[in-house]
Amino acid sequence: MKMKRYILSAAVVSMLGFAACDSTEDMYDEIDKDKKAQNDFIKGNLPKSVLPEGNMYTMVEADYTAIGDDIAKYKNFSKYNPAKNFLPDFLGKKFVTPDAGDEPTLKITFKFYTSSVYNDEFSMKDYKLVSEDYDAFGTGDNDPGKFNNFSSKNDNKPEEYVAATLRTRYPSAVEGNTKLVEYVYRGSTEKYEVFSFDGTVWTKSEQDAGFNIDDAYSLSNDDYTSMGTEDDQPGKYKNFSYSTKTEDFLPDFLKAKYTEAKAGAKQTIKFKYYGNNVEANHFTFDGAKWMLSENVTVAYDWSHADKGTWEVTSKIPSTTENVTEEYTYKQKKKMWATDPAKKITLVNNDYKVTDDGTYYNFYVKGKTEEEATTIVLEKVEKILEANYSPQQDVIYAVTYDYYDGARKTGTIRVIKDKDTGKWRLSTEADDERLA
Repeated sequence: MKMKRYILSAAVVSMLGFAACDSTEDMYDEIDKDKKAQNDFIKGNLPKSVLPEGNMYTMVEADYTAIGDDIAKYKNFSKYNPAKNFLPDFLGKKFVTPDAGDEPTLKITFKFYTSSVYNDEFSMKDYKLVSEDYDAFGTGDNDPGKFNNFSSKNDNKPEEYVAATLRTRYPSAVEGNTKLVEYVYRGSTEKYEVFSFDGTVWTKSEQDAGFNIDDAYSLSNDDYTSMGTEDDQPGKYKNFSYSTKTEDFLPDFLKAKYTEAKAGAKQTIKFKYYGNNVEANHFTFDGAKWMLSENVTVAYDWSHADKGTWEVTSKIPSTTENVTEEYTYKQKKKMWATDPAKKITLVNNDYKVTDDGTYYNFYVKGKTEEEATTIVLEKVEKILEANYSPQQDVIYAVTYDYYDGARKTGTIRVIKDKDTGKWRLSTEADDERLA
């Protein structure tokens, strides 16, 4: 019997060995295919595609693979491997060359690596606005400083005030910096939002800021009962446990409770866990079902029971976000190039710098085109210097509102000359030099 068992074991091992070899060969076949695709792409051996309808294109996995190196490995771009270093060549090899005299613009969407803004453990108050911050925007009846909060009565949206505050609080910020900001909205609601600095302006990020624990829903005894009272069901002991997992019950509970939820909706649920612990889970609705965000967990910090605090205790992993950039085919250089300008859209607070805060636009009625351009250039210069910490030899495409008999919107491209230190309109030569 022992001999038979030995022979059987050897046979099994042999079979597993063949299976492993087949699996390994398949893996190397895939690697060889990827390498061939990369080589063919690099040499321009692959057939080119016509520009997509609407001149909009979203990169797929095969595109990243074709580019090769780290882009193929991670299937994204990053601040270390910016898209502008790869896409001009990629677009030239992927799409047919535009006809002479034609300079189309293509909007291309790709994945951009965004490292987590949080450490393993972090305070949910990376920066909390204080009274001085609200007061800086005025203390009148409809100003933030009146009650030290933001509301619909204020001139700007909360994110515009926050961006202005961060410009003041962090004058040495560099591109890529992020801040999790806490502010008060409408009296008592605490909001948490992530802001990113692109080297010029702070803007609200699409990255998930986690969740507002104060808006969490706490399960009641009736809620537990509604999920079942049998063994291994929440209603049995009015809690969850190792054998009664939240992910097995809360998605259905949320779907029944929030029948009007739309895709992207988020909800945090506080619940009791075996041992008299209170915990919380964060869920996101994908349009069909509620999904547990496993990378975000919170627990009540009992060491501060006198004024208990909720703290994030797990690391939020690195993520990617979709980014869209515009590339224009330049006939002179026979290549695709991105717009090197940093884009800024003026907000209400900016117009106050030039005493245009009554109607929030530039008044140029009755002026010639040249006179209007001079007026706008002078005003934009003051605003950039006051609110945006501009750099020399950087093109800024500033979108603004103006009035010439009717309210309109325009864009002016300006640059602070590195030789003279003075502002001027940017030129095509600047575009080519800085692209």
